[in-house]
Amino acid sequence: SQVALGANGYTLAVATGPGQLGERAKAYVYQGGQFNWDLRQTIPMDDVVLSFAPRLALSGDGSRLAMGGGSVVRIYVSSGWEYTQVASAGGEYGSLYNGGPLAFSYDGLRLAIGLPLSKASGAGIWPGPADPTTSDGAGAVAIWGEGTLHIWGPLGMIKAPNPDAGDNFGTALGMSYDGKTILVGAPNEASTATGVGGGQASNGQSLAGAAYLY
Repeated sequence: SQVALGANGYTLAVATGPGQLGERAKAYVYQGGQFNWDLRQTIPMDDVVLSFAPRLALSGDGSRLAMGGGSVVRIYVSSGWEYTQVASAGGEYGSLYNGGPLAFSYDGLRLAIGLPLSKASGAGIWPGPADPTTSDGAGAVAIWGEGTLHIWGPLGMIKAPNPDAGDNFGTALGMSYDGKTILVGAPNEASTATGVGGGQASNGQSLAGAAYLY
């Protein structure tokens, strides 16, 4: 989303695209309450040329902000009044960030990164290297987390158990409060299955779409 609101309702982030006068994309972070909102910080993406507003995510408590643009997702941590960048995240196996959705756990220690244009050719967890000839746009989700000494790193990559080129797995996603459950959407999945479960190997219904729960 280009707008993100912390679950506590006190922190709001709004992203804007490049301006007509050559200005780069940026995010505005506001702090507020029931009646008044104040601009807390402006975070530019000066070294990335974008034609659209960056994607945003806020942790539930507002302590972490993720901003995705270009081929990278930048992670910021609030220290008092301002956010400071602490990491740059993305995919693995050549699955560069490409404008997909972002989702934090409530405490901001886990981040899911949607990679709907990923070419990673395997299935399941840690699927393997990219294969652009067979799996272009199959999609994936990268999971990043904050470890000891507040260092961020990749925790895993997820692909559908039945990936096909063009499924765009990772176009939509959500993460639970504790970061242990992830819901992923693949709008172009073509299975004829209905309801929960069903025949995943089927490809008889074009653009039927599917959701996967992990």
